[in-house]
Amino acid sequence: MQISRAAALALALAVVAPVAAIAADLPQRTGQHEGRHARFSKLPPEQRAALRARVQEKIQTYLVVELSSKAGLDDKKSLQLGTALKAHLERNDAARDDKRQALEALQGLIDQKAPDAAISAQIKAVLAMNGREEQQQLLLADVAKFLTPTEQAKIVVALPGVMKDAMRLVRDARKDRE
Repeated sequence: MQISRAAALALALAVVAPVAAIAADLPQRTGQHEGRHARFSKLPPEQRAALRARVQEKIQTYLVVELSSKAGLDDKKSLQLGTALKAHLERNDAARDDKRQALEALQGLIDQKAPDAAISAQIKAVLAMNGREEQQQLLLADVAKFLTPTEQAKIVVALPGVMKDAMRLVRDARKDRE
């Protein structure tokens, strides 16, 4: 059973509308020269984490609905895709955190005027971290367990555009709030 276009649109709207509502829950910016994330830094850590989790959940739902629609997946495969995408997004977050920490360590070595050997080793560590291509290969390996090659190809082709649209929706929600 495939998801109809009307059902996919309704689900997408159900996902997108709360993103604007989430942005409306955030405190207003008070100064012109505040940093990009200044309003988030004013939130207590628990609220910041809850807000981030809600937005990530909405993005994941949007991705599943759009990719399922574009690939013509039935409900069972859509649920499996949701699980695979959740694992993919979690791996991306972990990789991003690891890379940020490695870059901070590199900056620390620079600030300490560490020996060239230590700096070179840290540079190699930063460059060796998994990039976007490796993460996409892991996602493809996950979905290969339950999707046909044609469905996989449709996901691979649609993923960059759907991700771009999702990030545009988040960016627009932030701009509407500011």
